[in-house]
Amino acid sequence: MARQVAAEGVKKIVLVSDDPEKWENVEGFPSGVSLEHRDDLDRVQRELQAIPGVTALIYDQTCA
Repeated sequence: MARQVAAEGVKKIVLVSDDPEKWENVEGFPSGVSLEHRDDLDRVQRELQAIPGVTALIYDQTCA
């Protein structure tokens, strides 16, 4: 999903996860994607809102 939206020209992509470290060394993951802990979700949403153009927030969470 991150590669797809990056290829479509999205200006800023942030992946929010309970365990962002698991994404740090994933092969083929696009460079420039920010990895944040879900505890920072509110801050991340405010930051993305302030960026002109299209941004993407990818939320990674295990299903209950």
